Amino acid sequence: MKYSNESVNCPNCRNVSCHHFYSLYEQPVSENILYTNQTDALQAQCGDIELFLCEHCGLVFNWAFESHKLDYGVKYIYTLPPSTYFDAFINALAKNLIETYNLKHKHIVEIGCGKGAFLNLLCKLGDNSGVGYDTSYDGPLEANNGKINFVREHFSPKGIQHIPDIICCRQVIEHITNPGDLISAVKSVLDKDTLTTLFFETPDFAWILKNCALWDIYYEHCSYFTEESLIRLFTTNGFKILRNEKIFNDQYLRIDARFDLSLYKKTYPKISAKTVQTVNNFKVQAKKRLTNILSKSKDFSKKGSWVIWGGAAKGVTFCNLVKHEIGDKFHVVDINPIRQGKFVPVSGNPIISPDKLVYIKPHTILIMNSNYKKEIEMTLKNLGIIANVICVDDL
Repeated sequence: MKYSNESVNCPNCRNVSCHHFYSLYEQPVSENILYTNQTDALQAQCGDIELFLCEHCGLVFNWAFESHKLDYGVKYIYTLPPSTYFDAFINALAKNLIETYNLKHKHIVEIGCGKGAFLNLLCKLGDNSGVGYDTSYDGPLEANNGKINFVREHFSPKGIQHIPDIICCRQVIEHITNPGDLISAVKSVLDKDTLTTLFFETPDFAWILKNCALWDIYYEHCSYFTEESLIRLFTTNGFKILRNEKIFNDQYLRIDARFDLSLYKKTYPKISAKTVQTVNNFKVQAKKRLTNILSKSKDFSKKGSWVIWGGAAKGVTFCNLVKHEIGDKFHVVDINPIRQGKFVPVSGNPIISPDKLVYIKPHTILIMNSNYKKEIEMTLKNLGIIANVICVDDL
């Protein structure tokens, strides 16, 4: 579904002050459906990306997004990366929430809990009870002697038995076409005197813009936020911001908030001119970035075998950015066992385990997420692999 200059309304605030700035076509609709054979991977469902900026509320959204193409059922498999770096990050985050909001013997609700790892961690560290909502959850519906329950449905206020002490929502709101609807659903659980804390985490689109990170724009993510637009989403819905910051080496945004009736329906002027200018700059830089990526990838292929390290979302997008331009001399590596032996959707690249590199002997390792560089370099050292290790950000 390609954009052709018609007037576009923001799905969040319905304003018509929206302008188009980026297109990407025939992309896999999901990075988290795993394909066990190449034929199915090559025939994976595709969708188009047409990014718009709403100059009123600041939301960046994919106008071409079609929700019916996505299936968040049990075939949708997202697990926390089996990485010491990420494990340290997620443990520090859980401990901080518990210490900051005294989450001891409290009740937690998590929206989009995945396989339940984060909810289990919060409950374990604070001896808390909890309920997790996720249509892709496929484990036992009860855990920890009944103190944790899972619901294989989208979050709904109707299922809330009593007001929770904290509502967590990690890496979910970017999958929602109208983020305001989700905030309204959460708000309907609360009352004017509630002390419930909201904790939300989402990718920082300002980081994507700054780094011109084309590989961080996915079909699954139909909504994108900067710090400015995320704060605005909560404050215009009557929430007081308790904490907002960039985390995970600035790749993610964190926002903590509480409902405050006195702030309800407070309105704000248009987003800053700086944000508009940054988006316009990206529109120009994206073309240069893609040209450079294709040129470097071709050069790598001419020299022999090379590797993309990361077979999840960033790697899937990268493979599909370069699929028509380079040959089969590059490989995709992932440390997650659930991805090894599978195939990248649409591009069809096999995903292998790191130990296979001993036989491939790549001359270059291209890391999809710079946060894991030291960890990857240690793995390569232990395998005796000598290669040029660079991060995709530096291409």
